[in-house]
Amino acid sequence: MTDGEKAQVVAAVRDVVRDADKGPPFFFQVRIGKNFNPFRLIKFRSMTVKQQASKRQFDAGDAGRVTRIGRVLRRTKIDELPELFNILRGDMSIVGPRPEVKKYVDLYCEIQNNDCFIGHCRWTISAP
Repeated sequence: MTDGEKAQVVAAVRDVVRDADKGPPFFFQVRIGKNFNPFRLIKFRSMTVKQQASKRQFDAGDAGRVTRIGRVLRRTKIDELPELFNILRGDMSIVGPRPEVKKYVDLYCEIQNNDCFIGHCRWTISAP
């Protein structure tokens, strides 16, 4: 697959996500990278946009917000395709531990008595 064909796939998925429920096609979240440097992670949005969603606790079981196209994107891991831009920028690598949200990094460091080391934050695709 050529670079042009890959770009067409990304554009097609972007349009499908945007048109599915008229929201933005991408989801952005600040994650903690190497040496505790924050960066902006990008993924295709797989959940409905909800007011105040950023202020509530994450609920992995909140499947009611996952869109129909989002289920397909998650099952096939296509929702993580935009993370390649993070890889190209040097925010993360293709394999290894996933970059985490700051509140979880802080909690982990507290549990470990502040003896916390964040190595290279890398992209990991889990098995379906």
